[in-house]
Amino acid sequence: MLDQLRYGQFQMTYGQWVGGNQDPIFYKDLFASSEIPTQTRAARNRSRYENKELDAILDEAANTYDHAKAAPLYARAQEFVSRDVPLSAALVPGKHGRRQEKRRQHSRERRAAIGAL
Repeated sequence: MLDQLRYGQFQMTYGQWVGGNQDPIFYKDLFASSEIPTQTRAARNRSRYENKELDAILDEAANTYDHAKAAPLYARAQEFVSRDVPLSAALVPGKHGRRQEKRRQHSRERRAAIGAL
């Protein structure tokens, strides 16, 4: 079954992406032509989406270290993906989300305790 996924022999598949969304560079991991799996190399662009214009935008964005300058490039990348890739994102809170919320709550409580001193 994994070989079928790697070679694009499916009509629909499930993928999971947990964390790492703080920086939109994950668009390159998931949608760049260079990330299409091959027989000899596993990769993350399992949708096999290929667009040279998007590749150029993602390359420029990944090499732009000023986040304010990279933001409009990633916004353009998001437009391509939203328009072209048959993708349905589902945000499902699970253990990971509850764990993060507990950490946030703990941090808020610590800051409040420190402020009360």
